[in-house]
Amino acid sequence: MSKDPGRTDNPPIATDGSGNLSMVWLDKASGRFQVFFAQSTNSGVLFSPALRLSTTQSSVGTAPNIAVDSPGGLYAVWSERPDNTIDKSVIMFSRSLNGGEILHSRSLDSGDIFSESAAIGGTDGLTSRR
Repeated sequence: MSKDPGRTDNPPIATDGSGNLSMVWLDKASGRFQVFFAQSTNSGVLFSPALRLSTTQSSVGTAPNIAVDSPGGLYAVWSERPDNTIDKSVIMFSRSLNGGEILHSRSLDSGDIFSESAAIGGTDGLTSRR
């Protein structure tokens, strides 16, 4: 998952019909739990560089999960506390529908309404954002 010395926790893993593995996890190398994503296209022999999905270095991520649909769309969801605030948590959602660009949305009202999607990675969707 991560080569950083910080703690990593519970990586949910999803696989598509082609055998590609995708996972998200919490990594505490920065001192706060951040949500990361990586993907393997060779049954887990090698993984892409870690892509930080958490929106800022000062936010704290919790409870990441990932799913893949039959056409290969990726969907990641987690909770995030911006700037390490205890009483304010937002639901975060990222998706990639074409194996490329990863789009990101957030909800400030427990998931009733989500923001417009914005790109967070490189055009290959696997560009490291550390």
